[in-house]
Amino acid sequence: QHFTGLSGGYLMGFPIAALLVGWAAQSIERYQALWSLLLMVVGHLVVVAPGLFWQQAVAPVELETTRILQSFLPGILIKSSAGSFVVALIARTLNKN
Repeated sequence: QHFTGLSGGYLMGFPIAALLVGWAAQSIERYQALWSLLLMVVGHLVVVAPGLFWQQAVAPVELETTRILQSFLPGILIKSSAGSFVVALIARTLNKN
C-alpha cells in the first residue's frame, strides 16, 4: 500500500537518490562542507521530484507543483544544512585519529 499510495514516488526516488549521491560523494577527492551541502540538497530534490509527479498522478491537487516544491524547500535546506554539519563533525573527528 505504501508504494501505491501517495508516498510511492518518494519511496521510489529514495534509492535513486542514494545511488546518485553515494556515487558522487565517493568521487570527491577531498571533503568540503559545500560539496556535502550541495549533494544533500540534490539528494532531497531527487527524492522529491518523482514524489511530486507520483502524488499528482494518484491524487491530483489544485496547487501548482512549484508551490508544493516551495513548501518543501525550507525543510530541505534545514535538513541538508544539519546533515552537512554532522558530516563535517564526523570528518573532523576521523581526521584527528
